[in-house]
Amino acid sequence: MIQAKAFYSRPGQPDRLAAVPHIFDKQDNVMTLATTSKTARIRLPKHTMPYVFALYMAIIMAFLMSLVITFAEFGWGPHYMENVMNAYQIAMPAAFFCILAVRPVVIRLVGLTVRGH
Repeated sequence: MIQAKAFYSRPGQPDRLAAVPHIFDKQDNVMTLATTSKTARIRLPKHTMPYVFALYMAIIMAFLMSLVITFAEFGWGPHYMENVMNAYQIAMPAAFFCILAVRPVVIRLVGLTVRGH
């Protein structure tokens, strides 16, 4: 791999990548050093994307909502995190299946709302 400085930019626009070190792989694909060092070696097939998306979204959103709703219902107390985790045990699987069900509807609504390129 060859180390190089970014030499490309759009005419009339500042080079936003000039300060970021880049490398070229054998196929001359430009990758930042951060991307190459953090890329997972094992990746799931592309057809699993909706399920992986739903899993990550459910994990994050169910936890955040459990924090907020538990605080709103019971306030901050000595058993706050225990109550949060009890709520999370129910919220996370429910959120996962809800995201799987709602995702196609949301994609359709975004397609109707946002102009394509």
